[in-house]
Amino acid sequence: QALAGKLPLDRFDIIVTIDKIKHTKPAPDAYVYALAQMGLEPHEVLAIEDTPVSIAAAKAAGIYCIATPGATTAEQDFSQADCVLKDLTELDLAELGDLLLRHNPLSLATAS
Repeated sequence: QALAGKLPLDRFDIIVTIDKIKHTKPAPDAYVYALAQMGLEPHEVLAIEDTPVSIAAAKAAGIYCIATPGATTAEQDFSQADCVLKDLTELDLAELGDLLLRHNPLSLATAS
């Protein structure tokens, strides 16, 4: 509801709300639910998060996680993240694709 009218929600394949899961972050429930709904495995996706609690949820689901600390979270511990960036301008789409390929064991097996 907080984003109603601010994001084109019809452009998302799935939106996970609290009524769809049993436990909230740092439990991995939201990620596990989303993966199941999309028919994907953790090694096929990556998460971009801005809080340690959200990073813990992604990692508990087995997902590679990029942290982008915000102004209110910059001093928190982001050591659980696989990669920490100042902001997303430090990463382009080609690099995101490369990260996904490097962390997908099935892609690596077929590429060799």
